Amino acid sequence: MSMEDLLKELQLEYIQSIPEKIKEIKESLEKKDLDSLINSYHKLKGSGKTYGLDEVSILGQFFETWMRDKKEKTLPFVPKSVEILERIFTSRSQSKPYAIESDPEYQKLISLK
Repeated sequence: MSMEDLLKELQLEYIQSIPEKIKEIKESLEKKDLDSLINSYHKLKGSGKTYGLDEVSILGQFFETWMRDKKEKTLPFVPKSVEILERIFTSRSQSKPYAIESDPEYQKLISLK
């Protein structure tokens, strides 16, 4: 197996783990556990880039920073981040790229920051 094949396999495994990450975010939101949410977004920021899914990192970095700054005021917007993450998962599961910069919901969120 070539290095490129290995990287593609690892990326696919990461993509398949996104629903579990979404579940964790939803559970933390239900508990209004801000620290856990910040940690989840922090992990997305790092892991997305590691596995070549820059859009996951961008979303993670945005929410981690926003939540650290605005605290509980950001909680009503977490479901939008989940929707975006679900769209990323759907697109990437079909081996299609995802341009988060073109996502209208993401654009709305960054305009609120």
